[in-house]
Amino acid sequence: MKRAAVWFSITTVVVLIAGYFALTAGTRFFLPSACDEIEVGISEKDFLESLPPDWEITQFHYPYTARINNFTPNDMAEEWYVVEYRKSPAEVQYRVEGRIGFRSWGYWLLFTEGNAESIETGHHDWHSVQWYRLQSQIGRLVE
Repeated sequence: MKRAAVWFSITTVVVLIAGYFALTAGTRFFLPSACDEIEVGISEKDFLESLPPDWEITQFHYPYTARINNFTPNDMAEEWYVVEYRKSPAEVQYRVEGRIGFRSWGYWLLFTEGNAESIETGHHDWHSVQWYRLQSQIGRLVE
């Protein structure tokens, strides 16, 4: 009986850890096809035409930072959106963001003279947002 309880406990922990990794690191395989088409040298027009019609293009950043103190996983809607920062008439930066599982993905594209000059990708996980939230709460207590 004790062996069964030990094996059940170990199996439960392993399944939970594997599930968490599948919902974070494993999400790379489920990125939308529009993200695969983003490459250096693509024209701004081709980039905008390759985006799915349900992806919202906005002029301001989605308010993740404003909600960081009241953050829950459900706040991060599983939708993708594009933020446009127009630095000058010849230089535009787009930020493509979305969430899959527990991981939020981001692509930062810099267009100069109408063509993509650089592309950076990144991600953050739900646990990192919780860590930042804890740090900000501790910082408020210390002040």
